[in-house]
Amino acid sequence: MSEQGPKPDTKIEQPAEKTEMPKTPEQERAEHIGALKQQLDGYEGPSNDREFEVRADEIRQQHEHACEGVQISDETRAQLDEKMRSEIAGTQKRMKEHSGQKQEWQVLSAQELIHTAGGKIDSSEKPYKRFNPKKHERFFIQKGELNDSDVVFKVGEAKDRDTVQNESRNLRVIENAPIEEGQNLDVHFVRQVGDVFEDDEMVGLATEYIQDDPELKKSLSAEQKVKIIGRTIESLQKLSVTDNARESGLPSHDGEKIARDAQYFLDTLLQEGRIDSETVNVLQEAFRDALPSLTAEQPVFVHGDAHGDNIFVSEADNGELDVSLLDFEGLRISNQYHDWSEILNKSAFLKHVQANRPELFDPIRKNVENMWLDESVDFDEQAIIDKVSGGDPDKARNFRLTRAYDMLTRIMNDRDSGHPMAQERVNLYLEQLREYGKI
Repeated sequence: MSEQGPKPDTKIEQPAEKTEMPKTPEQERAEHIGALKQQLDGYEGPSNDREFEVRADEIRQQHEHACEGVQISDETRAQLDEKMRSEIAGTQKRMKEHSGQKQEWQVLSAQELIHTAGGKIDSSEKPYKRFNPKKHERFFIQKGELNDSDVVFKVGEAKDRDTVQNESRNLRVIENAPIEEGQNLDVHFVRQVGDVFEDDEMVGLATEYIQDDPELKKSLSAEQKVKIIGRTIESLQKLSVTDNARESGLPSHDGEKIARDAQYFLDTLLQEGRIDSETVNVLQEAFRDALPSLTAEQPVFVHGDAHGDNIFVSEADNGELDVSLLDFEGLRISNQYHDWSEILNKSAFLKHVQANRPELFDPIRKNVENMWLDESVDFDEQAIIDKVSGGDPDKARNFRLTRAYDMLTRIMNDRDSGHPMAQERVNLYLEQLREYGKI
């Protein structure tokens, strides 16, 4: 009997089960961003309160048309009315869900951009701003780290690319501007760290992190707050406006532009029936008469938003106040009255809203208080004019005309807006211009 060898092993070896690798936080964030974007792209309802009111009116009109000429019982009408209210409520609910999803997508997309740019977010600090339309916040602003430096990231949507790039240019202009001979700065101007970074959805920049002392700011008196605002404006005007600054693309509002634009704005508002011919004639004549004097004014840098929310304050070792100015988005070249004009106009408007439109003011109350532009801070316009003009009547007139020019600019920008705050500002500034026309 022949010896048989070992039988072959007929057992088939099964391939090892594939183990699903856990997703990294970055992968999960990217997938979540993509899912949110898909939901946002598929949404077809109203995106804001104005659009919602239009849609709600359409639903009411459709309901009325459906009931016209039809004999229906009181019970049926009540049921139809309830259906109409339910449809309106459902539309509003979907709009709020859409708004929440959009804000979440914006914040996550901003964080993703910061990460891909090599930045690191300081998760121990809450964002300073996070795309909140109710508070008019168009950007995500958060403390973090970049290039081994503590920074503040500012990120907006791609539609604000020009705004971010222009702000970067403005920061470079200020950084390179020489100080006027014989002058010393007692305010620090924030500096940019790195370059603008962007992708298809978002664009951002980073500026140096500057320590603020909120408790110290709360303890400041109204008089101290006004003085600090004046200190920042005066320090900015100690920087020389060079040819390089003029050629950088920085907007320039010289006397000729101010007078020319004012004439055009007034003509337009007259044609639209928003202002009376008597006020227009008085103001246009004032701008014409002041043109030589306005043109002779020395050009200076204008911040445009030199209020408390953009001013950081801390106590120095010697007990004095260290003051820093941030947010140079609105930097331009104009005359020495322009920053004060804008502060006075904003203060008057916000105090008007606080006193007369609490439903508009309450959502922004904290922001306005942080800006030092609420009722607790009083600006003595005449004292400011006297100080800046040095008692020169022509300069005092130029101050008031610059303030009128700023009002006109805001009216032209806001006059077709459906936002209640914009409408309120237009109405107030038109009334103030009428008062200016009587002076």
